[in-house]
Amino acid sequence: MKLSCLPVSLYSDIISGKMTMEEWADEASAMGLDAIDVSILFFHNHTSNYLTGIHSILRERNVDITMIVVYPNFTHPDALQRKRELDYCIRDIALASQLDIRYVRITAGQRYPETNMEELAKQVTHYFLRCEEKAKEYGVSLVYENHGRPAAWQDFDFTYDTKAFLALTHHLRGSEVRVNFDTANTVAFGDDPLPVFEEIFPQIETIHVADTVAYGTFKHVDIGSGKAPIQEILARARKKGYDGWLCIEEGSGHGLEGVRRAVQTVRRMWENKY
Repeated sequence: MKLSCLPVSLYSDIISGKMTMEEWADEASAMGLDAIDVSILFFHNHTSNYLTGIHSILRERNVDITMIVVYPNFTHPDALQRKRELDYCIRDIALASQLDIRYVRITAGQRYPETNMEELAKQVTHYFLRCEEKAKEYGVSLVYENHGRPAAWQDFDFTYDTKAFLALTHHLRGSEVRVNFDTANTVAFGDDPLPVFEEIFPQIETIHVADTVAYGTFKHVDIGSGKAPIQEILARARKKGYDGWLCIEEGSGHGLEGVRRAVQTVRRMWENKY
């Protein structure tokens, strides 16, 4: 098992420049993380010189980025906008390649009224497979998440609904688009994540370790203090021989101290000492 962290609690500081990428890398190293995770929102542009500078800074610190989260909206009702979303996502895949990022976390898109679940799952699959073609060219792996709602969107993900998530994962079977399973989002939707985890385990590549305050409520809390059955999910993963990345999604709002607590907690959970 390897451990990384997406510091949602630090988003505003990093995006505003109050905390630099170098400082986040230094803090992650001090915590003993194997790598860091980042959002596409952390980057000011896609120019080669800028990205080369970021890459050099991380190399000097011997810090890798395991995953970058991006937010394509392939459910948009306007076909032209969906084409733009595809091009934006391909650009983000290219950025990941230049920074030697292994995984690009992609999303299905926002939910819209009056949409057919099955047809929308087929539509999103079409765009995911287009992205997969480019990811292969760039040597990057795509992971798709049972996602909630990012600050970049106005509404929840189409596949926040467990039935929609399972429909889409069904269409993706046999492709190289794998799953980044979030331990909290199924709970936040109001469903039990354990049968979902069991059903899609063969497709899981990475695990987003996150927690939420209650069933049916989307609100990050300190990992281990909410309702997500993280300990049980990790125990099942370990029993099945999972030895991939645990990518902590720390969004409690408690800053660096919250991140540090999350890292310690997840280590104990994985070792079954929580």
